[in-house]
Amino acid sequence: MPEDRLKVLYVTGFGRSGTTILDNILGQLDGVFAAGELHYIWDRSLEQNRLCACGEAFSDCPVWQRVMASLGADYEPDTARLVQLRESLNPRRSIWARLSGSSLAASPEVAEYAAAIERLYRSVADATDSRVVVDSSKSPALGHLLDVMPGIDPYVVHLVRDPRAVAFSWLKRKVYDPSGDEPMYMSQHPPARSAKLWLVWNLTAEVLWARRPGRYLRLRYEDFTDRPRETLEKVVRLILDEVPPLPFVGDFEVDLTRSHSMAGNPSRFETGTVTIRRDDTWRQQLPPSVQRLVKLLTWPLARRYGY
Repeated sequence: MPEDRLKVLYVTGFGRSGTTILDNILGQLDGVFAAGELHYIWDRSLEQNRLCACGEAFSDCPVWQRVMASLGADYEPDTARLVQLRESLNPRRSIWARLSGSSLAASPEVAEYAAAIERLYRSVADATDSRVVVDSSKSPALGHLLDVMPGIDPYVVHLVRDPRAVAFSWLKRKVYDPSGDEPMYMSQHPPARSAKLWLVWNLTAEVLWARRPGRYLRLRYEDFTDRPRETLEKVVRLILDEVPPLPFVGDFEVDLTRSHSMAGNPSRFETGTVTIRRDDTWRQQLPPSVQRLVKLLTWPLARRYGY
């Protein structure tokens, strides 16, 4: 790869699978900047001025203001247009491009959006003096844009979790952003919808990247929580030549300093000593009939992953 290509680690997989804690830990490493769900910067940050993980509103965060400054004094993105372009990307479009051998770049709209994201990646790296940018936007369709960015050297971590645990988590009402007069809550999904999205997103991720040795790594949430240090070392070897000291202060405890990730699960605000533990409350609290429904809807991919 040419020397000037920027490494981007894209974290994919359906939400509530442990992507936020992985993002938080990777952001502690020198030369690695965990940007969070970067594709949502147009609406949640630039339009709504939501909180950065550091606790400051986007417009008050010094790190993100350096990023914006590096984009140029005349940078005025058409956020409504960029949101529209982002929402036009979907797994069906990506799978068809992969299976037909066509290029996403053939679409002027896709090329336009990819250029905007690539420019943003570059500015993030420049403003934070980083060699690797971590984007945990998760959507495989958005991650597929990495293939049409000439200046990006892409790597993918695919996190999967038991679909029954995921379905249970999406039933919970979680605060996404506690700032403002009214807190903003994360969306909720009924179990059948969670199961469908889990199936589509994970299957799309495999179709797009699984046959790329040295570029793609699939991890199970359950293995990550059982053997966090070993799992983190695998991820780091994907993007760095050597594994630097990791922020572990115990077998399952990490020391997290303030980060600057955008969007994502509210656990992005956590600092200090954080324990990595598996959440299996779904086994007792998710009705058996719902567990059976989710298992039926996600088979046989769930079985392929060991669930």
